[in-house]
Amino acid sequence: MRLKIRTFTPLLALSAALLLAVPRYAMAQAWPTKQPIKLVAVFPPGGSVDQVARLLAQPLSQQIGQSIIVENKGGASGSIGAAAVAAAPADGYTFAVVFDTHGVNPSLIPNMPFDSRKDLAPVVIIGTAPMVLATNTGSLPQEPKRALATAASVLVAWAIWRWHCWARALAWSSSTYRTRAVARS
Repeated sequence: MRLKIRTFTPLLALSAALLLAVPRYAMAQAWPTKQPIKLVAVFPPGGSVDQVARLLAQPLSQQIGQSIIVENKGGASGSIGAAAVAAAPADGYTFAVVFDTHGVNPSLIPNMPFDSRKDLAPVVIIGTAPMVLATNTGSLPQEPKRALATAASVLVAWAIWRWHCWARALAWSSSTYRTRAVARS
């Protein structure tokens, strides 16, 4: 299909105007160059969140060529460390490594010092971890039918709780991205 000059000229003018309207700060900037990156593990040292943060730090540091510091800020089911990240400058140098409790903390801790939907943005899911409910072997029912019923009720309760966590995380992330898209337009 052949474009007519009358059609092509306004398109060219519009393209040039849009290109010139791009703000300078939107152009690619070198990152990270000014300081080490901080990974805040929102649980105390020795736990799974701390281990994941430390396992992530070394290869990430090698890949991007920047030092990465893992700092533990545990307490209040991870909300103390998450609050520290929410209060940090929005310069791309501070990240939180959180666990699934982060998705339900707003329901459990009504007076958190930050809004997890507005003040934090999900970057990537690093992994998931299975959990097991365990008890003393003497506590288990001896009858197979009763043991199976107990296990099934625990499994159903766990599935409902897990679904709630994922639904909350999905709602949180989709509202965060939706809010950003509206703010950009």
